[in-house]
Amino acid sequence: MFIDKFKRQQEERDLQARIELKEIQEQRSSLIEEIRNAPAENLEGLKTKIKNLQERRNELEKNLLPEGRKFNVQTYEMNKRGGEDMNGDFRATKEYREAFYEVMRGTATPEQRDLVTTTTGSAVIPTNVYEQVVEGIQKEQGLLSKVRILNIPGNLSIPLSDLNTPAAWHTQGAEISDSTLPPGNLELKGYELAKLFSFSAATSAMSMAGYEKYLVEELIRTMGDGLNGSIFAGTGSDQPLGINNLSFDATNSVSGTDIVDLAVQALALLPSNYRKNAAFIGNSATYYKYVAGARDANGNVLFADDKYPGKKAFIVDDFAPDDVVYLGDPKNYIVNFSAPIKIDRSKEAGFTTGTIKLRGLAVVDGKPVTGAFVKMTINS
Repeated sequence: MFIDKFKRQQEERDLQARIELKEIQEQRSSLIEEIRNAPAENLEGLKTKIKNLQERRNELEKNLLPEGRKFNVQTYEMNKRGGEDMNGDFRATKEYREAFYEVMRGTATPEQRDLVTTTTGSAVIPTNVYEQVVEGIQKEQGLLSKVRILNIPGNLSIPLSDLNTPAAWHTQGAEISDSTLPPGNLELKGYELAKLFSFSAATSAMSMAGYEKYLVEELIRTMGDGLNGSIFAGTGSDQPLGINNLSFDATNSVSGTDIVDLAVQALALLPSNYRKNAAFIGNSATYYKYVAGARDANGNVLFADDKYPGKKAFIVDDFAPDDVVYLGDPKNYIVNFSAPIKIDRSKEAGFTTGTIKLRGLAVVDGKPVTGAFVKMTINS
């Protein structure tokens, strides 16, 4: 069985590493003893040998399983992403991909089903499919392609500085006072983003590569839209918190009829540490109605895309509300996939139509950094 083979290979590598570590310790002790009586001209060479041994020792220790612990397939990927290098990705192997493919076709052997399904019967997608989904989402149009996407297991707390003060000139010998506030935290949890989609029973005749391509396209289309919508409109209750639902007041929002004046006011309100890569964000109707024709007194374009380098970019995203423009760096909206994407398959659900139903389930959260966005409301 492949799973036993994978575990056995890992444990064999672990054993060989421990044997090599013991040999390195013996060689190192011998070299240290040799240094004590070595002539000056030999010292550098001996020191280099000790340094090389130490580097090899560090490399081996980083890849070791903790003492007394066996390789656990169920926690393999999470441990790897948590900082333990497990010498390869279990879900990226050809055997895992083939087993997943057969499970999705409904032709898996019991061993293949045990390999890829969780205790709830869901099948975790192979690594290459997941990576293509994330890459595809980041190539989509709109704000979703610009935000920061992480893949860190479990709930996530990101320390953020509430106040970024510049360095101050200091009198020699005087005490340096701490003018910063304690860092705040951006807390990301895990909410279920689920979507049903179906395909013809004839799809089961696809090749593995063809099926993976189909699955990637469907996950990008269905989950990408759901996630993109929540970046703007999410309530923060059992779903990500959207930019629309931040608390806006006179300190971080402006309103008026002149888009140029509003943009200047918004730039003044946006904290300088968030201003460098900031862009204006709004839907296409708002863009063509108010923004596309905006010029300064000399007729120069004020808001632009890549055709006008040096100008503040305008990101068009039709999930944004009408007559509203946001100013901020998209990287200050953070999305985290806290668990691998899982797929459930049901042939019974589409019995009368000859289709097979799939349910994609991602555990994900998203939230904007506090203070990183300013709202501009355009009064018609």
